[in-house]
Amino acid sequence: MRFFDDTDLIILRCAKVSPADTTHTYQHWTLIIMHMQKQRSLQSDNSRTAARLANGRQACFHCRSRLGAALRTRAAAQAAPDATKPAAAAQQLKQDILRMAGSKFGHDLDAATRVAVQGKVKELEGLQLPVKVEQGALTGSKWTTVFTTSDGTSSGKVGPFITDVVQDFPAEEPGVYYNISSLGLVSARLRGEYRVTRDDRVDLEFSNLVLKVGPFQATEKVFEAGQMRGHWRMSYVDSDFRVFYTNKDNLFILRKLQ
Repeated sequence: MRFFDDTDLIILRCAKVSPADTTHTYQHWTLIIMHMQKQRSLQSDNSRTAARLANGRQACFHCRSRLGAALRTRAAAQAAPDATKPAAAAQQLKQDILRMAGSKFGHDLDAATRVAVQGKVKELEGLQLPVKVEQGALTGSKWTTVFTTSDGTSSGKVGPFITDVVQDFPAEEPGVYYNISSLGLVSARLRGEYRVTRDDRVDLEFSNLVLKVGPFQATEKVFEAGQMRGHWRMSYVDSDFRVFYTNKDNLFILRKLQ
């Protein structure tokens, strides 16, 4: 007879009684057989057998207690969620999104592929409910766009050109970030202040836009207080991936730069 788990081993240890006590030995081995039969009964949904085997009166009180405790422990372990499964699923979905999004933030994808990417995003969002964003979590980090449904300048698309896009949250300026688009020597730096107003929302207010050619500032546009506002509705956040929707309901996916 072979035993496969801790529950069976506990029962087997209980069965090691005095060889002279044949009645007690028989009772304990009966309990072992009952347990094994009960597992088969539950798998086959045989209600009559399950009901009969649930009555453990053939065994002594001590062993029935041990068996009950062991079964409850194993049931709890089997019912407990495996934390590695959602993490592995999220990692796979992120890899799929990075592969499908291409190198131009989704601007060069056909309609079917764009829909497929958004489908993967919905799966990823479903793994993290609810979302919680902390005010200082982004400070000192830099991020780049992976995919977006926006065609505005913050999406990296300027006319026929695709620029590099980086979100910079400088450590020396908590609560401030810069959206930097660059193409060759030309760059545009949009300065904004951000504030977490609820677990899944970040409010934004932009103060100025600076255009540069190389190290030289070409022009600056200053916005009046309250003139340029927006928000992000965060739908997925982890240590290296962010997904959010803007106040215009455009989707943005960003990955962290090392």
